Amino acid sequence: MTAIRRVYIALMITLVVCIHATAARSAPPESISLATHIMCPYSFYTAEGTFDGMAVRAVRYALARMNVTLDLVVVPWGRAQMMVRNGYSDGFFAASQNEARDVYATHSVTIAEQQWDWCFLNESTMTPDMKEFKDTACVGAFSGSNMLYWLECNEYKVLGTPPNTRLLVEMLLARRIDAIVANDLVLEKIITAENLSDRLRVYPLKNKPLGVYFSNTFLAAHPGFLETFNRHVLEYRKTPEARTAFDCFTDPCSPFAPQPETPH
Repeated sequence: MTAIRRVYIALMITLVVCIHATAARSAPPESISLATHIMCPYSFYTAEGTFDGMAVRAVRYALARMNVTLDLVVVPWGRAQMMVRNGYSDGFFAASQNEARDVYATHSVTIAEQQWDWCFLNESTMTPDMKEFKDTACVGAFSGSNMLYWLECNEYKVLGTPPNTRLLVEMLLARRIDAIVANDLVLEKIITAENLSDRLRVYPLKNKPLGVYFSNTFLAAHPGFLETFNRHVLEYRKTPEARTAFDCFTDPCSPFAPQPETPH
Protein backbone atom coordinates (compact mmCIF):
# COMPACT_ATOMS: atom_id res chain seq x y z
CA MET A 1 0.00 0.00 0.00
CA THR A 2 1.45 3.33 -1.04
CA ALA A 3 1.94 6.16 1.41
CA ILE A 4 -0.63 8.29 -0.45
CA ARG A 5 -3.23 5.51 -0.19
CA ARG A 6 -2.59 5.11 3.53
CA VAL A 7 -3.05 8.86 4.08
CA TYR A 8 -6.27 8.79 2.02
CA ILE A 9 -7.71 5.90 4.08
CA ALA A 10 -6.78 7.63 7.34
CA LEU A 11 -8.47 10.83 6.23
CA MET A 12 -11.64 8.94 5.26
CA ILE A 13 -11.76 7.16 8.62
CA THR A 14 -11.34 10.48 10.42
CA LEU A 15 -14.12 12.03 8.33
CA VAL A 16 -16.53 9.18 9.10
CA VAL A 17 -15.78 9.42 12.83
CA CYS A 18 -16.35 13.17 12.78
CA ILE A 19 -19.67 12.79 10.94
CA HIS A 20 -20.92 10.21 13.45
CA ALA A 21 -19.77 12.34 16.40
CA THR A 22 -21.52 15.41 15.00
CA ALA A 23 -24.72 13.43 14.38
CA ALA A 24 -24.63 12.09 17.95
CA ARG A 25 -24.24 15.60 19.38
CA SER A 26 -27.05 16.93 17.18
CA ALA A 27 -29.51 14.17 18.09
CA PRO A 28 -32.21 15.24 20.58
CA PRO A 29 -31.86 13.81 24.09
CA GLU A 30 -33.98 10.83 25.12
CA SER A 31 -35.18 12.75 28.18
CA ILE A 32 -35.01 16.19 29.76
CA SER A 33 -35.37 17.37 33.35
CA LEU A 34 -37.30 20.62 33.79
CA ALA A 35 -38.17 22.39 37.03
CA THR A 36 -41.37 24.36 37.54
CA HIS A 37 -43.63 25.65 40.32
CA ILE A 38 -47.31 26.08 41.12
CA MET A 39 -48.73 29.20 39.48
CA CYS A 40 -52.28 28.69 38.29
CA PRO A 41 -53.35 28.88 35.48
CA TYR A 42 -49.88 28.25 34.04
CA SER A 43 -48.92 25.22 36.14
CA PHE A 44 -50.96 23.53 38.88
CA TYR A 45 -52.30 20.30 40.36
CA THR A 46 -55.83 19.38 39.27
CA ALA A 47 -58.46 17.87 41.56
CA GLU A 48 -57.42 14.46 40.20
CA GLY A 49 -53.82 15.03 41.26
CA THR A 50 -52.34 15.48 37.78
CA PHE A 51 -50.12 18.42 36.90
CA ASP A 52 -51.57 20.66 34.19
CA GLY A 53 -51.78 24.24 32.98
CA MET A 54 -51.27 26.58 30.03
CA ALA A 55 -47.48 26.48 30.18
CA VAL A 56 -47.29 22.78 31.02
CA ARG A 57 -49.35 21.79 27.98
CA ALA A 58 -47.19 23.84 25.61
CA VAL A 59 -44.00 22.23 26.92
CA ARG A 60 -45.43 18.70 26.86
CA TYR A 61 -46.73 19.15 23.31
CA ALA A 62 -43.35 20.29 21.96
CA LEU A 63 -41.34 17.58 23.72
CA ALA A 64 -43.79 14.87 22.65
CA ARG A 65 -43.32 15.92 19.01
CA MET A 66 -39.56 15.61 19.56
CA ASN A 67 -39.91 12.16 21.21
CA VAL A 68 -38.22 13.53 24.33
CA THR A 69 -39.41 12.20 27.71
CA LEU A 70 -40.14 14.95 30.25
CA ASP A 71 -39.00 14.57 33.86
CA LEU A 72 -40.93 17.37 35.55
CA VAL A 73 -39.92 18.50 39.04
CA VAL A 74 -42.31 20.79 40.97
CA VAL A 75 -40.47 22.92 43.54
CA PRO A 76 -40.55 26.49 44.90
CA TRP A 77 -39.66 28.98 42.17
CA GLY A 78 -36.34 30.11 43.59
CA ARG A 79 -35.22 26.50 43.93
CA ALA A 80 -36.23 25.73 40.34
CA GLN A 81 -33.81 28.37 39.09
CA MET A 82 -31.07 27.32 41.50
CA MET A 83 -31.32 23.72 40.24
CA VAL A 84 -30.54 24.91 36.71
CA ARG A 85 -27.72 27.21 37.84
CA ASN A 86 -26.11 24.34 39.74
CA GLY A 87 -26.57 21.76 36.98
CA TYR A 88 -29.26 19.63 38.63
CA SER A 89 -31.91 20.37 35.99
CA ASP A 90 -31.85 21.17 32.27
CA GLY A 91 -34.24 24.11 32.44
CA PHE A 92 -37.12 25.85 34.24
CA PHE A 93 -40.47 27.39 33.29
CA ALA A 94 -42.68 29.39 33.01
CA ALA A 95 -40.23 32.28 33.16
CA SER A 96 -39.91 35.75 31.69
CA GLN A 97 -36.58 37.05 30.44
CA ASN A 98 -34.06 38.95 32.55
CA GLU A 99 -30.32 39.59 32.41
CA ALA A 100 -29.49 37.49 35.47
CA ARG A 101 -31.09 34.37 34.00
CA ASP A 102 -29.47 35.01 30.61
CA VAL A 103 -26.04 34.40 32.17
CA TYR A 104 -26.57 30.65 32.54
CA ALA A 105 -29.61 29.82 30.39
CA THR A 106 -31.36 30.73 27.12
CA HIS A 107 -35.00 31.78 26.81
CA SER A 108 -37.33 29.97 24.40
CA VAL A 109 -40.15 31.45 22.33
CA THR A 110 -43.30 32.41 24.23
CA ILE A 111 -45.19 29.46 25.71
CA ALA A 112 -47.81 31.69 27.40
CA GLU A 113 -48.60 35.40 27.56
CA GLN A 114 -48.10 37.42 30.73
CA GLN A 115 -48.68 40.97 31.87
CA TRP A 116 -47.36 42.45 35.07
CA ASP A 117 -49.85 44.51 37.11
CA TRP A 118 -49.52 46.88 40.02
CA CYS A 119 -52.17 46.20 42.67
CA PHE A 120 -53.28 48.59 45.46
CA LEU A 121 -55.94 48.66 48.12
CA ASN A 122 -58.92 50.68 46.88
CA GLU A 123 -58.67 52.97 49.89
CA SER A 124 -55.05 53.86 49.11
CA THR A 125 -54.38 57.34 47.77
CA MET A 126 -51.25 56.14 45.95
CA THR A 127 -50.87 55.45 42.22
CA PRO A 128 -47.75 54.08 40.50
CA ASP A 129 -47.22 57.24 38.44
CA MET A 130 -46.98 59.54 41.48
CA LYS A 131 -43.58 61.20 41.75
CA GLU A 132 -43.17 60.24 45.41
CA PHE A 133 -44.46 56.66 45.01
CA LYS A 134 -41.13 55.02 44.28
CA ASP A 135 -39.40 56.70 47.23
CA THR A 136 -42.10 56.24 49.85
CA ALA A 137 -44.18 53.15 49.04
CA CYS A 138 -43.36 49.75 50.51
CA VAL A 139 -43.92 47.19 47.76
CA GLY A 140 -43.63 43.46 47.15
CA ALA A 141 -43.44 40.57 44.67
CA PHE A 142 -43.12 36.86 45.26
CA SER A 143 -39.71 35.35 45.99
CA GLY A 144 -37.61 34.30 43.01
CA SER A 145 -39.79 36.16 40.51
CA ASN A 146 -38.61 38.41 37.71
CA MET A 147 -41.03 40.98 39.13
CA LEU A 148 -39.03 41.05 42.37
CA TYR A 149 -35.78 41.28 40.39
CA TRP A 150 -37.20 44.26 38.46
CA LEU A 151 -38.32 46.06 41.63
CA GLU A 152 -34.90 45.60 43.23
CA CYS A 153 -33.01 46.68 40.09
CA ASN A 154 -35.17 49.81 39.92
CA GLU A 155 -34.54 50.56 43.61
CA TYR A 156 -38.08 50.33 44.95
CA LYS A 157 -38.55 49.84 48.69
CA VAL A 158 -39.20 46.09 48.71
CA LEU A 159 -40.59 44.74 51.99
CA GLY A 160 -42.79 41.84 50.82
CA THR A 161 -41.21 38.70 49.32
CA PRO A 162 -43.47 35.74 50.19
CA PRO A 163 -43.21 32.47 48.18
CA ASN A 164 -46.37 32.98 46.09
CA THR A 165 -48.94 35.54 44.89
CA ARG A 166 -51.63 34.29 47.27
CA LEU A 167 -49.53 35.27 50.31
CA LEU A 168 -48.54 38.50 48.57
CA VAL A 169 -52.20 39.52 48.29
CA GLU A 170 -52.73 38.61 51.93
CA MET A 171 -49.86 40.94 52.90
CA LEU A 172 -51.50 43.74 50.91
CA LEU A 173 -54.92 43.13 52.47
CA ALA A 174 -53.29 43.19 55.91
CA ARG A 175 -51.71 46.59 55.02
CA ARG A 176 -48.22 45.27 55.63
CA ILE A 177 -47.21 46.72 52.25
CA ASP A 178 -48.63 49.51 50.07
CA ALA A 179 -48.62 47.82 46.65
CA ILE A 180 -47.62 44.62 44.88
CA VAL A 181 -46.52 43.58 41.40
CA ALA A 182 -48.16 40.36 40.19
CA ASN A 183 -49.03 38.33 37.11
CA ASP A 184 -52.30 39.57 35.62
CA LEU A 185 -54.00 36.16 35.19
CA VAL A 186 -52.98 34.92 38.63
CA LEU A 187 -54.11 38.17 40.23
CA GLU A 188 -57.39 38.16 38.31
CA LYS A 189 -58.23 34.64 39.51
CA ILE A 190 -57.44 35.52 43.12
CA ILE A 191 -59.60 38.65 42.97
CA THR A 192 -62.48 36.71 41.40
CA ALA A 193 -62.21 33.72 43.72
CA GLU A 194 -62.19 35.84 46.86
CA ASN A 195 -64.58 38.61 45.72
CA LEU A 196 -61.92 41.25 46.17
CA SER A 197 -62.86 43.55 43.29
CA ASP A 198 -64.27 46.14 45.70
CA ARG A 199 -61.11 46.05 47.83
CA LEU A 200 -58.34 46.09 45.20
CA ARG A 201 -57.52 48.16 42.11
CA VAL A 202 -55.09 47.23 39.36
CA TYR A 203 -52.81 49.18 37.00
CA PRO A 204 -51.03 47.55 34.02
CA LEU A 205 -47.24 47.71 34.32
CA LYS A 206 -45.67 45.87 31.37
CA ASN A 207 -45.92 42.82 29.11
CA LYS A 208 -43.44 40.04 29.97
CA PRO A 209 -44.13 36.85 27.96
CA LEU A 210 -43.30 33.50 29.53
CA GLY A 211 -41.02 30.85 28.07
CA VAL A 212 -38.70 28.02 29.06
CA TYR A 213 -35.16 28.81 30.16
CA PHE A 214 -32.86 26.01 28.98
CA SER A 215 -29.45 25.59 30.56
CA ASN A 216 -26.66 26.78 28.26
CA THR A 217 -24.74 23.62 29.17
CA PHE A 218 -27.67 21.48 28.02
CA LEU A 219 -28.07 23.42 24.77
CA ALA A 220 -24.34 23.16 24.01
CA ALA A 221 -24.63 19.37 24.30
CA HIS A 222 -27.67 19.30 22.00
CA PRO A 223 -27.23 21.65 19.02
CA GLY A 224 -30.48 22.39 17.24
CA PHE A 225 -32.64 21.41 20.21
CA LEU A 226 -33.90 24.94 20.95
CA GLU A 227 -34.77 25.66 17.32
CA THR A 228 -36.81 22.46 17.08
CA PHE A 229 -38.50 23.05 20.44
CA ASN A 230 -39.41 26.61 19.46
CA ARG A 231 -40.91 25.43 16.18
CA HIS A 232 -43.19 22.93 17.93
CA VAL A 233 -44.26 25.49 20.56
CA LEU A 234 -45.29 27.92 17.82
CA GLU A 235 -47.18 25.06 16.18
CA TYR A 236 -48.97 24.29 19.46
CA ARG A 237 -49.99 27.90 20.04
CA LYS A 238 -52.06 27.79 16.86
CA THR A 239 -54.16 24.87 18.14
CA PRO A 240 -57.56 25.21 19.91
CA GLU A 241 -56.10 23.53 23.01
CA ALA A 242 -53.70 26.42 23.47
CA ARG A 243 -56.69 28.66 24.15
CA THR A 244 -58.10 26.45 26.91
CA ALA A 245 -59.48 28.44 29.85
CA PHE A 246 -58.59 26.83 33.17
CA ASP A 247 -61.05 27.12 36.05
CA CYS A 248 -58.58 27.34 38.87
CA PHE A 249 -60.83 28.12 41.80
CA THR A 250 -63.16 25.12 41.77
CA ASP A 251 -60.44 22.60 42.58
CA PRO A 252 -57.23 22.31 44.67
CA CYS A 253 -55.27 24.60 42.33
CA SER A 254 -57.24 27.58 43.61
CA PRO A 255 -54.79 30.34 44.54
CA PHE A 256 -56.27 30.40 48.05
CA ALA A 257 -56.56 26.61 48.48
CA PRO A 258 -53.96 24.54 50.38
CA GLN A 259 -51.34 23.26 47.97
CA PRO A 260 -49.93 19.72 47.95
CA GLU A 261 -46.44 19.18 49.25
CA THR A 262 -43.78 19.49 46.56
CA PRO A 263 -40.53 17.48 46.53
CA HIS A 264 -37.37 19.06 47.91
